[in-house]
Amino acid sequence: MATAKKIAHNTGFLFAANVLQKVATLILVFYVARILGVEEFGLYSFVFSFVALFGILANLGIDHLNLRDVAQDYKKAEEVLGVSISLKIFLSIITIFAAYISIIIFGYDERTVFLVFLAAFTVVLDNISAIFRTMFVAFEKMHLELIVNSVSKAILLAGGLFALFSGYGVIGLVITAILASISNLLLSVYLCRSKIVKPKIIVSVKKSKDMLLKALPFYFIGIFMIIYAKIDIIMLSFFQGNIAVGLYDSAVRLVDSLAIIITSFSTAIFPVMSRFYAQNHKSVPLIIEKSLKFILVVILPIGVGTSILAQQIITFIYGPDFAPAAIALQLLIWYTVLNFTALFMYLQLNSMNKEKLVSVIVGVSLIVNILFNLYLIPRYSIVGAAFSTLISQAVLVVAIYYYLKKEIKSISYLRAAAKPFAASVIMAIPLLIIPAYFQVKVIFLILLAVIVYFIAFYIIKGFSAEEIQILKKALRPN
Repeated sequence: MATAKKIAHNTGFLFAANVLQKVATLILVFYVARILGVEEFGLYSFVFSFVALFGILANLGIDHLNLRDVAQDYKKAEEVLGVSISLKIFLSIITIFAAYISIIIFGYDERTVFLVFLAAFTVVLDNISAIFRTMFVAFEKMHLELIVNSVSKAILLAGGLFALFSGYGVIGLVITAILASISNLLLSVYLCRSKIVKPKIIVSVKKSKDMLLKALPFYFIGIFMIIYAKIDIIMLSFFQGNIAVGLYDSAVRLVDSLAIIITSFSTAIFPVMSRFYAQNHKSVPLIIEKSLKFILVVILPIGVGTSILAQQIITFIYGPDFAPAAIALQLLIWYTVLNFTALFMYLQLNSMNKEKLVSVIVGVSLIVNILFNLYLIPRYSIVGAAFSTLISQAVLVVAIYYYLKKEIKSISYLRAAAKPFAASVIMAIPLLIIPAYFQVKVIFLILLAVIVYFIAFYIIKGFSAEEIQILKKALRPN
């Protein structure tokens, strides 16, 4: 009970932090586009996108490795923190140098080169602060993450709006981002020092080398995920052109908006799974099954409802010109359902020190995705891209589930999914019948779906008494 309650608390804090970040970024981007215009907005987007690519050099999978290791054994925190600080400072110097040299080699003008050089500091500052923020997650103190996120995003939003309305343009936005990153780092260090562990720089070539070697599987997983997320759009652009990319991306952006749910939940539960697996293997199946059920309670009805209402949702949000994207949305929403499950399962394997196996599985899934895209996109455009994504994700889920069952035989995903799926089927009935006879706004249908789903879930007793108590106490202070 206490563990599940802690997961619920931590998920709430991380969810709030992620929502805050998304909202602040969207507001700022809206004003950047409106005030600066297309060309300057393009420069702003390019500068931060370019330096983000080099952020991989400043991390190399270190944060995820540290999260697992410290969650399994809190006594490692001081040494892990010390080695990570010295290692990331070294990697940060390389990152800034690589970004600066690359932008010069590509032949960009002096203004762009200067902006990229400045913006690179935001990447390295955020990567260094991530060391301390990883400790927040490992020690399951996600409210500290919310505090840091709130302060840094408030500075970014307020400073960015001031820079825009004062006429400082892109250079003002970059400087504001640097100030926000500095505040992020300073506050992260202060909270880590006062609430968790005092940081101490440890310079050790051997320990740094060992950390990098152990972190490489996490690094490759990250690389695979980035390519996996972008390859279909790149190939669509090559084979079908910008119209196809626009239609497909309109569907992708809708399903990507759901990622905040699984990201918050999985980040909150990963340290719990790591610690429990290290201390008591018998506790893991219960935590896994309960956690998966809470995820499926949310994502399964979204999958069913979106499949039925895809046409109305696309035209309501984007307009009738985007109507052809509906079929892509119908396929991609089930990719999202699988992705939620896959991410959760691969985190479980990572918590069991199986990250090398996970990197191989993700790599194979990526190859499957590319091969299907090569065949289907030239023939079926956005439908082919969506189907390729769905098939490759299914391959990943089956493979990860197979290896997870070899480790923990008592897990039942069917048991976790049974009641959420039953309530989703009941919810689907009015969504199929009502539009066939009446012209109803999609907002009304969505609200109706939510009401019917939770009534059905209540009637079939979707939650046990223990699970209901967890939900009731989730937002209460410890």
